[in-house]
Amino acid sequence: RARGVLAVPVSALVALAGGGYAVEVVDGPGGHLVAVRTGLFAQTLVQVSGPGLTAGQRVEVPAP
Repeated sequence: RARGVLAVPVSALVALAGGGYAVEVVDGPGGHLVAVRTGLFAQTLVQVSGPGLTAGQRVEVPAP
C-alpha cells in the first residue's frame, strides 16, 4: 500500500529504446515525453515519479 503517490494507467507507459519508461504529458495541443521511475503496480495503475511530473497533469493513454 502506498499513499500520496502519483499513479497513471499502466497503458500510459511508453517503453524507451535505451530502457526504462516514460509517459506522454499532454500540455495544450501537443505533448512531451517525461521519463519516469515506476513503483508499485495495482490492477490497472502504476506508481510513477520523475522530474517535472506533478499531480493534476494529464497523460496520453492509447484508445482501447
